[in-house]
Amino acid sequence: MVDIHTFGFNAFHQLSVQDSAPKVYNDTLQQKTILFATWESTFYLDSNHQLQIQGFTTDQIRAIVTTWNRNGRVAQVFGTMDVGLGMIDHLGQCWWVHLAESPLYGLHLKLAVDIRQAGLCQGMGCLFLLSCSGDVYRCDLVDTDRLVQLDLPTVCHLAVSSTHALFATKGPSPVYAIGSNRLGQLGLPVGEVQEVNEQPAAVDFFDGLLMGDDLDDDTVLVACGPFHSAVILQLDVYTFGWNDRGRLGWSSQEEADTVQLATFADNQDGDHQIEAVQVQCGFHHTVVLDSKANVWTSGSNDYYQLARRDVESRLEQDGQPFLRCPWRGKRILTGPWSTYIME
Repeated sequence: MVDIHTFGFNAFHQLSVQDSAPKVYNDTLQQKTILFATWESTFYLDSNHQLQIQGFTTDQIRAIVTTWNRNGRVAQVFGTMDVGLGMIDHLGQCWWVHLAESPLYGLHLKLAVDIRQAGLCQGMGCLFLLSCSGDVYRCDLVDTDRLVQLDLPTVCHLAVSSTHALFATKGPSPVYAIGSNRLGQLGLPVGEVQEVNEQPAAVDFFDGLLMGDDLDDDTVLVACGPFHSAVILQLDVYTFGWNDRGRLGWSSQEEADTVQLATFADNQDGDHQIEAVQVQCGFHHTVVLDSKANVWTSGSNDYYQLARRDVESRLEQDGQPFLRCPWRGKRILTGPWSTYIME
């Protein structure tokens, strides 16, 4: 039996049905596989591999989930409750349902097959789909019948926020980005690049950091919230974007560099070297899992999303490192204002 520790915003009981408080510190869910979290709902698979929703929902969304469960086992969920929801089933079929006002409202649209990952970029008005072969397609919400392949090397992982997307690729330029760079969340100089719209741009900072056999490394991972981004490359964590409230985990408030290595401090007693294996970004916080099952967090703790009680205000400054929380896990996931730690 797997325990899932939940922390964060709970106004719709999306983290805890027993606790009526608007924020939760360590409620425990069991026998559930968390797939996706919005700010108001949690999507999970129950012990029968059926998709369920905890938190806010509507008759329309319940009907969508029923249809998805009938069509096949759900592997991934993406989107938002107001724009639309998508899913990828265990066969790699990708589906989308418009929830915003549209002639296609409520229709179950089959977008593509052999899809591994997908995400909604609301600010760009499109979806990004990663195929099993490493190709990425852009699907505009106003024309879901048309998929446009992006000019990218083979992609092994993608991350999509409401403002931008990152792509981890195999080759000498391991990270590409597209979307808004207003806060530096693409890893490009803000004074030179405000946005990238047509084709993804290589994030120059990472060029040349992989050499030889490492060029085929498929362990490069990317994550992004609306205002910041994170990259794991050779087990190191790099962050960039808006450092408000310390979400980047930089030990200094100095922001001269567009991209920096994050700093990890064991109870703030000097720097701590870790091997990062997973990273997730919320709206105002970042969570990292290391190879020893330790969980590290930085940023806002307004709703206990840092999984710590002792940093209510301490991490409200821009210059603060990642700190280890008292929980261990094998997998992490974040919602906008929440954190899930799977043991």
